[in-house]
Amino acid sequence: MMGGYWSTMMGAGSWFGPIWMVVWWGGLVALIAWGIARFTPRGETIASASTGTSGTSPESARAILDRRFAAGEINAEAYAQARRLLDEPVVHA
Repeated sequence: MMGGYWSTMMGAGSWFGPIWMVVWWGGLVALIAWGIARFTPRGETIASASTGTSGTSPESARAILDRRFAAGEINAEAYAQARRLLDEPVVHA
C-alpha cells in the first residue's frame, strides 16, 4: 500500500518539480529585467537629463524652429510668431 506512494514520490518523476521551479522563477526574473530595460531611458541619468549635459540630448525647440524655417516647412510669419512665443519668459503658477 505505501509502496505505491513512495515509488511515485521517489521515482523518476521527482526531479521534474525542482527543475520546473528554477525555470519558472528564472523566467520571471528575466521578464522583469527585460521590462525594466525596455521601458527605462538608455544612456542618460536623471541629473544629465534635467541639465541637458548628455551627449544624446534632444534638439532644442529653437533649433527645430530654425530647421523647419530653413527647410521651407513654415513661412516667415509663422516663424516670427513662434520665435516670439519661445522668447517669452516662462511663468510658473
